[in-house]
This record gives sequence, structure tokens and C-alpha cells, in this order.
Amino acid sequence: MPESSSSETFSTQQVQQARYRLAPLALNRFTESVPIREDSQPLSQEKVEEQSFAVLGYMEEYFRPPSQAGTEIKINGEMNLRELEAQLDESLLSSKRNDGVRRVLTGLAQDEGSEMTEEARELRPDHQEKIKKKISDLLSHPQVREKFQEELEREIGFYQAARKPMREVRDIDRVTGKLRQTIYRRYLTSKREHGKLVQSASDQIAFFQDKVDELESTERGIEQTASAETLGYLETQKLLEYKKQLKEHGFVTTSSREHLIDRITREALAGKKIFLVGSTGTGKTELAFYALDSLTGGYEIVPWHEGTTPRDIFGYRELYEDAEGKVQSGVKPGPYPRALEKQVGLVHEEFTGGSTRTQLSMKYLMGAGPGEKVHIPGFNGEVHEITPNFIELFTGNPKDERTKQREDMDPAILRELTGIEVGYMPATEMRDIIRAKLIEENGVLRLATTELKYIEQLCKAAEMMQKIHNRDFEGFTPEMKTMFGIDAQGNTETTLNTNFLDPGTLFKLFGEWELARARGQHFADYMQAKLGEFVSDPKTLSTPEERKTLQKVLHSFGLITGASGDIQVVIGKLEDERGYILPSEMAGRVALSNENPMGTSSPEARRAASSEFQRNEEQYWKDKLKPASGSVFEIPELPRSIPPESLEKFAGDTENVGVRSFPKLDIGTPDDLRRMNVGAFLTRIEERYPGLRVYETLSNAEKNDHTVGRLLRKWYWEQVRDGNIDFPEIYNKGGWFVTEVMPKPMHGDSYEETMISGELGHTNRFDVTWNAAHGDIVRNKSEILSKSGLPLNLEVRMPTAAELNMLLNRMEVGTDTYEWTEDEYRADGDPFRVIVGESVAGGAARASWRHPSRSFALVGFRVAVVLGT
Repeated sequence: MPESSSSETFSTQQVQQARYRLAPLALNRFTESVPIREDSQPLSQEKVEEQSFAVLGYMEEYFRPPSQAGTEIKINGEMNLRELEAQLDESLLSSKRNDGVRRVLTGLAQDEGSEMTEEARELRPDHQEKIKKKISDLLSHPQVREKFQEELEREIGFYQAARKPMREVRDIDRVTGKLRQTIYRRYLTSKREHGKLVQSASDQIAFFQDKVDELESTERGIEQTASAETLGYLETQKLLEYKKQLKEHGFVTTSSREHLIDRITREALAGKKIFLVGSTGTGKTELAFYALDSLTGGYEIVPWHEGTTPRDIFGYRELYEDAEGKVQSGVKPGPYPRALEKQVGLVHEEFTGGSTRTQLSMKYLMGAGPGEKVHIPGFNGEVHEITPNFIELFTGNPKDERTKQREDMDPAILRELTGIEVGYMPATEMRDIIRAKLIEENGVLRLATTELKYIEQLCKAAEMMQKIHNRDFEGFTPEMKTMFGIDAQGNTETTLNTNFLDPGTLFKLFGEWELARARGQHFADYMQAKLGEFVSDPKTLSTPEERKTLQKVLHSFGLITGASGDIQVVIGKLEDERGYILPSEMAGRVALSNENPMGTSSPEARRAASSEFQRNEEQYWKDKLKPASGSVFEIPELPRSIPPESLEKFAGDTENVGVRSFPKLDIGTPDDLRRMNVGAFLTRIEERYPGLRVYETLSNAEKNDHTVGRLLRKWYWEQVRDGNIDFPEIYNKGGWFVTEVMPKPMHGDSYEETMISGELGHTNRFDVTWNAAHGDIVRNKSEILSKSGLPLNLEVRMPTAAELNMLLNRMEVGTDTYEWTEDEYRADGDPFRVIVGESVAGGAARASWRHPSRSFALVGFRVAVVLGT
């Protein structure tokens, strides 16, 4: 794992955690003087893997304190039941005794504290000797030792190569986080001291933000140039950080949560009362706890419900006996004054569950800012000062058809609150958190690739359930709308209110997997049991239709075998598929074979394959564009993060997906376009690249001959000149793409299926809004890349207008339909999207625009993966 920087200090616990992760590097300690057993019986692949993981587990345990769970239980074949029972009784009694003594002496629960006890120190030598003996016994089997050493030696090489970028990325993430905190602190300090953002503070903030942008750009550069194996280690490092956050906070700062925390911080520092609004299970309360813990160092809680009264918020007077037995009276402070006294934040949990009367009792306090003095009800006129750290966060769901029992919030209260919508996290983030829960501390994920794919599909099913709960059907395919009875206006009787896979429920499904695996249960059987319990949850007894909906969703994603009846799970593992994923493979970069599990090849082979791709593309574009002598013409190198062997699957445009380059040319600059008239600018391009003709100068015969290459029509370039469309820099940079290359169909026909059609979720590409297509691409990015065997950090999108123009020129076919592009057309302040391709008006040259929220029978789309530009 990554090395430390000079600015970091590590606790004993952190050092110990590093030992657990790096335990396999101490292999020689356990293999010295350990002979291979010549009389060993052959083991199956599954048994070899099982014993290799036992070695890995014991190596980690070797560095842990001895267990205090009780005496060791020894079982042999000649033991009778009474002897076994006696050992079990002694172990259970010992465990109970140890737990009781521990609680009395330390006040800690069994899993609290990290320091080794004196008793554990005394037992450690014997404990380590026993562990070492178990490891030696396992490694004495030739198959186990060979397998373990082979995998370890390969991983060590990848790990050594990844150490520097891992350290750099970790340091960048840590420093950028501190820079953002400093930006907010500088702003807050200036506002408190001067009442405004003074110039020196503004300059510092600008400097810090520039540094954040610079560091983030550096991190993107590291990822773009990293090898597939290094990207795997970077992904592993991220998952282990998530695992640590889960253990320490029960909360993970994924990308969507970071965005929300940033918004909360900005609004809080502006002195606003923040209302976190979202559906059930979006994690509003956990987000509030984490944000206030980070901002103020703690929080108090007001749990709102219909019976909440002002005394539950502010406190109340009570009678009590003093040390002399005399009756005294005093005030027992509630959460509000306690938060002021401790100088921490205050969470109003489920604020919308309270009565309007009680909410209004605290309205006059909502307008109080830092430094102001207020009178709190019940404190006999005592004055309290609003401290700078007093930040209030409110959570809740406004009244709707799912919360009909709640009162409408008073507008006077709503005006005091700044709303922030908390949505469900996307499927990719839910998948990452599940991987973080399941990954071992040594970075190995004990799941087969097909099992991990099952989890990805389960996360997509959970995302769909959440959308049904929210009655958000944007992006649903026609087949899905038919299945759930959703009409054209979005009306349906289908609901999911009592039970569905919100993130918390989803994560709980995997809470017992570690124990189930230790007991010998297969993953498919475990998921069958858990999904069966989920669907048949007693909460849905009164809503049988919701149970049917749950099964339909699960079945539609291939998670269960039928949409009705008993829950059956079948996961089609390949015969020789490994039951684990190593750190170097964690990013899912390459489809790896079992014969060569690390997917490695020699540098010479990689260079040769890369050169072959470039030579083929160079020859094609040279013939097509006919560059004039002295004109810039170059095919960029394939990014180093893309092993050429991973692109071999696209040879011959397998399943309508192919590798395409965009040659680096010299068409001029935005200043050239503004300085020259558009006609002259395009004529100069044609002079440099005669294979790219100015469309408006073509004869009618040439316009109808789509083998004649053509630039986008003048209208497009006029909009670029006027700033309504971004300048197509791709011409001057070049790039590589993996893109769908199926023919563009005529109106009334359908697009052919491609390798990623299933992952994209569209059987019909026409009559789909740009927003829906874009949303599906974003939501299914990981699935698209995994199916393609490409790095998960690559950009997936629709082609730009310039890219689609070159792709259609290459296809040399004209049809009477358009395709959406990534380009935005900004006209009259309303954003549109550029469409390209209608042959009646120019084919590859034809560019127009449509509103992204409207669908059109003549407009389809395709997907491109950006390998590098």
C-alpha cells in the first residue's frame, strides 16, 4: 500500500492496519525450512483457492493480538459428543467471563479499544507460533504453495509499480480536502471580522482554488497515463478508504455525498438554516450527522414527531434533592441550549413530522445569527449567545401522497429555511460501497467476476426501485413502462412505498455474507435466501401488489429466474472461473483469461500491437483525407493506460463496436475563425485536406454521393464563430475512441444491436430525448465499460458534432435520420443540442438543433468511449 509523505504522522493503530494489508509480503518468514509434502493428494481448483485464502487470512492474523474469545476448541474424528460439549461449554464460559471482566475494568464493549492487553502480550508468542504452524502446514502442499507464490510474485511487481502514483493520488486527495476547508475558513473569518470578504482574503481564496484545480488536473493526468494494473491498485486504495470510513463513521464520502457536503458547508457558513429534503432512505440524517461532526465537532439531536413539544427542544424545570436532602428546582436543558453550551451543531431530525404549532414556537430563533443574544423559553430570562459553531440542519419529507398524515408546513417556517435536495446515490456508488464492505484489508475481493456482475445488476435494480418509489420514470424503456403500467403522461398504479431497496436496505443484504461464506454457503444460495427474505418482508403483507413489483424488477435485471413464485437465484459461473479479484484487477480494466490471470504481456508486444493499430488508422485516414504536402497529419499514440490487447476484441467491429481514431490536423484556431470569414476558413481546411470538402461548394451529384468526404455545413461554423457552439478542438488534438459503429438506419427502421445495447437499456434508439439518452449513459457507465473490458475511469458519452461528422464520412452512407451529439447549442439563452446526419440536407455535413427534453422520430443516438484526446 502507499508510503507516507513527510508531512504525515501515523497512529499505532494505522501502523497496525498497514501490517495487516502488507502481511503477504512476509511470506518467506513462513516458508523457510518448510518442505513440500511429496505424498500430497491432488486438490481441485476450488480447494486450492480455499487453502490459499486460509494462508492469507492466517498471515494477517499472525500480526493481530491473540483472540480473547475463549479457549481453543480441538476436534478430531474420535471425539464423542460429550467431550465436544465440554469443550464448547468451557469456551462459552471463558468468553462470557472475559467479556464481563473487560466491561468492568475498561467500560468498553467487546470490539472497542485498540491497545493490546497485558494478557494478550503474554499470549502473543504462543499465538504466533500456532499460526505459523498452520501456515506452514498449508504451504507444504505443492499446489497451494505454487499458486500462492505465483499470484504473490505477480502482484508484488504491480504493487511496486503502483506505489508512487498511489501515494501521489492519496496526497492530492488529502491536500485538496484541506485546501477546501481553508477556503471556507478564510471566508468565514473575513466575514466575522470585517463584515465582508476583504481583498487579501479574496486573493488567498483565489490562490487556494487555483491550487485545487491544479492538483485535480494532476490527478486526472496520473489516472490517464497509469497502466491497467496501477489503475486497479488506485481503485483498491479508494475502496479501502471507503472501508475505513464505514468503520469509523458509518458514512462514506462518495462523489455525490461530497457534493452535498460542499453545498451544506457553503450554506452553513453563510449563516443559513438548512433543510435537507429527500425521500425515505436517501441518508439525510447520516449526512447531517457527518456534516455537523466535520464542521462543529459534534451535534445535538431533536427527534421530531407529532408529540414533540417546546420542552423537548428547549428543556423544562424540574424538582430534585440536593446533597443535603433539600428539594431544589432547576432547569434541565434540552438539545437547543445544550448545543449552544457545547458550541456544536443541532440536527432537527424529521422536522416535517412535528406539529405546526411546535415548529412556530421556535420561528423567532431561526433568524438569529452568530453573536446575537436570544432568550430561550423556560430559562427565566437568561440570555444565550448564538455561537459561531451553532449550525442547524433540518431533515424531512414535505407532505405528499406518501406522507399524507403529515401537516402542511407553514410558509412562514419554509421562508426561514434553505432547501437542499438529497437524492439517492447512483448505482455505481452503491456498488462501490458494497465492494468496500466485502473487500479484505489486504485488497483482495473474494468474489468471482460473475458474482461481482450480479452485485452490479442488483444495484441497478435498486436504483430502479428507488425511481419507482419517487415516481420518476425518466429514462424507462418502453418495455419497462409497459411492464409497470406507466402511460405516456407518467401515470401508473404501480407503487413501492412500504419496502424497496433503498441504499441502507441494500447494504444490509450483505451484512452476513462473511459468516455465511465461513459456514460454506455459496454466494448464489446466500443471495437467494436474502432476496427471499426481502421480498417476503412482513411489511408488505398488506400490499401484495408491491411484492409483485419487487419480483418484476429483480427478474428484469436477471437477478432471479422468474417474475413470480418462489425466489430462485442462479449465477452462471464459468467452469474455471476464479473465486477472487486481485488488487491489480480491481478496476476491471481488461478481460483476463484464466491461463494468464494478470493479463500481462511484454512491453515489446504492447508497443507492436499499438503500432499496428496506428499504422492501420494512419493509412485509412491518409487515403480518405489526402493531406496536402506540409499539412499537419498525425495519428496520436494510444494512451498507455489502454493495453492494446484489450482492444483486440473489437477487431472487425465485433458486435457493431469498433476502435476509431480522429487524426490530428491543423484547421486553425478560434481566433482564425473570428478573423477570417467562415467561407475562407473552410476553404483553407479543404486546401490542406482535399478529402474534406466544403459542403456548399459540392455539385448536386457530389452531395448525393456519400463517398465524398465533407465538412459540417457553414451554419455550424457560424455558430462556433459566434460562441453558440464550442470550438471543435478535437481537430487540432486528435484522439482515440471505442464507439458503436452500427449503420445509421432510415426512418422507420431500427438500429442494429451492439455489444453494449443490453447495458445501455435501449432497444429502440429513436424517439428518445437527449436527456433520457444522456441519463442512461451516465447511469450505466460502469456496466458499459465493464462489458467492453475497458478502464472504469474513461469518459462515456455521445460523439460531438465534429466526431460524428468524421464517423459518418467514414461510413460513407446517407440516411434520412439524425443523431444526437454531445455539443450544446446556446441560442437566445435556451440550451439546445446539436444533431447531425440527415442525408436529404447534407448527410455527414448536415447539422441542426433540437431541444434536449423533446423526442423525435427521426433522431437517434450512439455511444462513444473516449480513450484519449
